[in-house]
Parts: sequence; structure tokens; C-alpha cells
Amino acid sequence: MPYALATVLLACCVWFALRWLPAGADGHGPLPYLLAVVRFLWVPLLACIAISAVVRQWPIFLWGCGLLLVFAGVEHGCGHPATRGSAAPGRRGALCPLRPDEGRIPGKRTSADRHADDAGSFTAMTLNCRYGQADPAEIVDAVRTGNVSVLALQELTDDLAGSLQDAGLSDLLPHRRLGVSHMTDNGGFNGIWSRFPATAGSRDSLDISAADVPTLTFELPCGRSRDRSRVASSGVRSITVVCAHTKSPMRGCRDWSTGIRALGGFVRGSDRCHATMIMGDLNSHRDHPSFRSLLDSGLHDAAELAPQRPRGTFPARIAWPRIPLDHILVSAGLECRRMRVMTISGTDHRAVIADMAPQPYNGIEDAAPTDMHGGPACR
Repeated sequence: MPYALATVLLACCVWFALRWLPAGADGHGPLPYLLAVVRFLWVPLLACIAISAVVRQWPIFLWGCGLLLVFAGVEHGCGHPATRGSAAPGRRGALCPLRPDEGRIPGKRTSADRHADDAGSFTAMTLNCRYGQADPAEIVDAVRTGNVSVLALQELTDDLAGSLQDAGLSDLLPHRRLGVSHMTDNGGFNGIWSRFPATAGSRDSLDISAADVPTLTFELPCGRSRDRSRVASSGVRSITVVCAHTKSPMRGCRDWSTGIRALGGFVRGSDRCHATMIMGDLNSHRDHPSFRSLLDSGLHDAAELAPQRPRGTFPARIAWPRIPLDHILVSAGLECRRMRVMTISGTDHRAVIADMAPQPYNGIEDAAPTDMHGGPACR
């Protein structure tokens, strides 16, 4: 019995140590799968502690308790290793200016105009639609009831895109940018819908072995409320939204890792006045070195910025265990006031919905025009 318990402890230590691999080294099977469930190692560890207490193996009991404390500290954000990967590849194509009506779905705009946020804040939502089988009526209802301004969908099909338009999505979010369907797509193509008019966009802005990565840029509304000073004092004036669905490890572990790390190239176009927001099913989370390398490029997981962290998003059909594969990542200048997840019929992923707002900027603007509040002018 003591040898069996010691073997379990050693296996847990080695398994947990995998999360400190260099970025990219996790792109070999079965490492992505082992790292995906590292956060659940407390289950065998707790069982080992309980058994060692029953059989009075106190050294193993103490070692187990110590390891459990270390695991808990890391998983609660007290010891995430900083993994510095190589420079991420840049964007394949620069954002191109749009004509006023380009990328807009024909339809009414009354809902879009009526729900525009006066203070510059907005709500974003992302969902993996599982081969286009997600319920379009429920998606549109979630957009309507949640006052969603930016929607990113993965694993779209032409049929689902048409059903969403028939269900009234164009009335709520009249601007869109969709990828193109390819035979090599991992489950379908990606798309972005926006309440705000697009100033730039691209159908596919990144050369990775996965579905097209559409982007859409919009300016934050200044608004007409008393909170206008908050927007004026924020350096963020425009946001580029990226909708990505990186390859799953089962379709190629090396392409999985490369695609995740390559998304960091989008942050190069960000500064204090322009933010980047990457939304989608990234098939990874913080326990993967490749994902932490993406965060190290200058991004923050909105789930970690929210006052209360939401639960995992996959698989949706069971309550436990779930892992957080769907993310909303933001560059500096944006804050997350609230985040929640919800279930949509027909898909095995849960939707992620986040209330975002520009962070107030308290620095000095050197050359940009200012408004009556002394902050950079909101254009």
C-alpha cells in the first residue's frame, strides 16, 4: 500500500509539472489532453491523502497535503508560470477600410440604434455552434435579452447563417464579417456580427491551419449620458474584434499549438487608443503553455478580470467536469465588469457573455486632441 500511494503522488507531481513546459513543447500528443485536465488532479490527490490517513502513512499524508496546497495556489492564480514563447507570427493581411455599406446585412436598424450604450461599454458573446447545429432562435434571443453588441460564432454553416438572419439577427446586429467555408475547416467557418458600424475588417487575417479568422474594427460610441467623461478619459477609442477557432489537438497537435501562439500577432496593432479582443473556441486554457504564451503577448483573459470567474464551457451536456475552452481575450485598455456562461441547445459548448468597458486613462496625452474633460477626444 505505501508504494502504491507513493506512486500516485509521484505521478501527480510529474503530470502537474507538464504545465511548465516551454511554449510549443505541448504540441505533441497526448500532452494537450493531459494538460487539459491538470486542474482535476486534486481528485486522485485527495483520494491518496484520505487513504494514507486511514492506513496511517503519515509521511505520504503530509506530502499529499503539501502538494494539494501547491495545486490549489497555482489554480487560483497565485503561481501561474510566465512562459515566454517566441514572437508570434504577424497578420497575413492588413485591415482594409470598408465602404459605408460593405459587410452590412440588409435589415432594420431600429434595435441597434435604440440599444447603443451611452457610456462606451458593450456586451460581447462567443459560441461554438457545433457543426452549425446550435439553435438559431436561442442565439438571437440571447443577443436580444442580453443586449449583446458584438457576437462571434464558430463552426458556422451556410444554413445556420441563413437561419440566424431569418430569426432577426440582422435587425439587432446589422454589421458582419464572415469567413469562407473550406473543406479543411474544423467544424465550420467563423463569423462576427456587430451593432456598431465597421470601420475596417478582413475575411481572413491570419494564416493558420484552421478556419478563416475574420476581423472587424469599430469605434466605441461616445454616448450622450453623464458617463461621457468616463469614455473621454479612456485612451481606447476603437476595438478590433477577432473571431478564431484554433484546430483541436485531434486534428494535429503541432497545428493546434502553432495556431494558438500565432494569435498573439494581433496585439501588435494595439496601443492605448486601439484595443484588440480575440473571441472564440481556442481549444486550450491557462494550463497549456501555448495558451500562456498567447497571454504573454499582451492579452488578458476576461474571465480572470471579471469579479467572479465563470465555470467551464465544455462539455455543456454534463455539469462536471467542465474545462474553459471558450475565451474572450482583451488587450490593455479594456475591463470586464461581468461575465457569465449560458447553454444553447444543439451545441456541446456553452456561450460566454462578457460586459466590457474601456478603462479610464489617467495619464497625459501628448499629441492627441482633448475634449472638455481633459482626456483624449472620443472620435
